[in-house]
Amino acid sequence: MQMDMTPRAHATLMALGLAGILGACTPTPASTGSPESATAAGSTRVRLEGTLSSTDGKPASQVPVSAMLDVSSPLNNTSALNNTSALNNTSALNNTSALVGFGVLGATGRRAQSLVTAWRTTTDGAGRFSFVMDGTGSYNIEAVRSEAEKAWKLEIPLTTPGASASTALSLGATASVAGKVLANGGASTAGVTVWIPGSEYLTVTDASGAFRIDDLPAGRFRLVASHRVLGNARLVEPFKVTGGLNLVLTDSLVLKR
Repeated sequence: MQMDMTPRAHATLMALGLAGILGACTPTPASTGSPESATAAGSTRVRLEGTLSSTDGKPASQVPVSAMLDVSSPLNNTSALNNTSALNNTSALNNTSALVGFGVLGATGRRAQSLVTAWRTTTDGAGRFSFVMDGTGSYNIEAVRSEAEKAWKLEIPLTTPGASASTALSLGATASVAGKVLANGGASTAGVTVWIPGSEYLTVTDASGAFRIDDLPAGRFRLVASHRVLGNARLVEPFKVTGGLNLVLTDSLVLKR
């Protein structure tokens, strides 16, 4: 998925427009200041640190790592906005906070867009990384050395102000997941948005309601589908990707109002 940067004003207008349509609240990027202020009165800051290793078990240095929090749901639309927009700003906490809008253009011509809050950093020479985030929640963590070599951890709980956690990630081969979206009454499910919450993985179903998401790291993932008319669907349990082995889901996502 390609990310094309756009001017701050353009991205802000898009974010506010989507927030209004979805009823979502626009999150606040990480504040500047020292990490020690994470537990100050009224602060919602949380801390996450960890290590990243290569496939040979050695520390993986200079690899981008993202901590991501879902802040809205995608919607299908026919917007003329034919590229991805993002709002990025670098804080004094040695990591980047970004309100990221992204999307894909499906075969039907319908565009899907979503928002996540993503804090970004890079591992040091010992494979270590750390974040201080201004917002509580369950964070997904992803490290990307290339589209073929990634690491992922689902829903690290940082749900109270001042919370901290540590994790260890290992890079490995990526794979794809494919499946089908159905609707009650047999309605067409072309152009349905399918995405992994709290990530930048998103696609649109083809004319038969089938979808595929490529370049997923090994790990557990949640999956959601949404259509403005047909309704929503969510897999009850996370699915598991094994590195290098493409997965076809046996359970379909059935849209319901």
